[in-house]
Amino acid sequence: MVRRDIHLLFLLLVGALAELVLRRRLWAACYFGCGLAAEGIAVVWQPTGGGNSIAICGLAGALTIALLTAPLRPSAAWRSDATGAELRPRHLWLPAGVAWWTVAILGTLSEVALYIGAAAGAAVQVALVAGGERGRGNRTLGRLVAVGALLVAIALTALRNIHGPPLLLGAALTYAVSRRRP
Repeated sequence: MVRRDIHLLFLLLVGALAELVLRRRLWAACYFGCGLAAEGIAVVWQPTGGGNSIAICGLAGALTIALLTAPLRPSAAWRSDATGAELRPRHLWLPAGVAWWTVAILGTLSEVALYIGAAAGAAVQVALVAGGERGRGNRTLGRLVAVGALLVAIALTALRNIHGPPLLLGAALTYAVSRRRP
């Protein structure tokens, strides 16, 4: 099972990545709106428990759409002479952040799912690091991670796990907002 004390670490990771790609209002809507909506679902499906993990799922769902629709901008972090604000990772670590949060959520299903997810998350991390300067904008990797996360969200929802709906809600909300913009 996912330990509660690591949720703040994932809020820092997923929340910071979401700040890089989402406007403030959308960030807040995905975190608070999807979190509150999922709490309503959780009351019906799982009357005990619940916390900020489902709100983080709203942000992770938004990041899946960013991985599918937004270009992965290069980061100066790969340059040996980069300093200060240039080291901000931008989109480079989006696939890794989504992959590792999805792994953590898989731990709510079973230990076997956690191990399978951890192997996939490690593979994403290795692919990102091995890609280095040339592989930093690998859209295929980002799309694979996004599709995988959405499939996990669908499976979790079908299994009545409270983490599935906010992932789907965050993705749907972000998709709807992205379609409205010219």
